[in-house]
Amino acid sequence: MSQVLKNLTKVYIYKPIKTNVNGEYQVTWILLGSDYFNMQQDFNELDRNSTGDIDFETIKLRTYRPTKLQKKFGISFKETEIPDYIVKSCPKIGNSVVFTCETYNGD
Repeated sequence: MSQVLKNLTKVYIYKPIKTNVNGEYQVTWILLGSDYFNMQQDFNELDRNSTGDIDFETIKLRTYRPTKLQKKFGISFKETEIPDYIVKSCPKIGNSVVFTCETYNGD
């Protein structure tokens, strides 16, 4: 019996291209396409920061299918030039992969 994720959200996937310009790295984002993920904001004790507060700038994307998305790639929910979130980790849990993304501030 195969598992099915519901409530899928369209996500645009961006790949960072770093170039060295006079000793400083500049990042250019290349749109790779889009994919559908189950977006979650489920929080547990591991999602708390050092002061015990929950960081609401973190989202989790879950999928059972192969995808182009990788660690350090960017995502957004609308097509833009700069992504809204950066993938920080992508552990495989059972048959699914959970991408943990944090807000991207351009740094």
